[in-house]
Amino acid sequence: MALTLAQLLKSTPASRKESAEGVRIKATKVKKTPKGYPMVMAKTESMVDAKGQARYVSKRNTYLSSVEIYPKGYVIVSCGCDDFCFTWEYANNKKGASRIEYCNGEPPGTRNPGNVPGLCKHLVKLARHLKETGVV
Repeated sequence: MALTLAQLLKSTPASRKESAEGVRIKATKVKKTPKGYPMVMAKTESMVDAKGQARYVSKRNTYLSSVEIYPKGYVIVSCGCDDFCFTWEYANNKKGASRIEYCNGEPPGTRNPGNVPGLCKHLVKLARHLKETGVV
């Protein structure tokens, strides 16, 4: 079973969507997957911490986030941040919407005990950008 970006956004908690306001997309690059499907990669910068508090300039973290887009709008999402790794990657993988790249392949336990798929704030920002620009 695969998921669309809209389905992932819908299941993402409001707190991640609010935190996405503190994320800036520094650069995007459109590539092709080995099978020729579009993939959008973005360098995203967190301007707020996990609790939504402003970060000092010297403490901003930059992450590589990506969305691969397949027929019927199904996606494979990825982000190098801890929230994605320890909360979303395993659950998304179980639904066919992520590969195990950053986490150890173990269920997230207390961070997402129901294994509900979703997005980190960086991917929320990228998903909104792709929607606004008409990519998805």
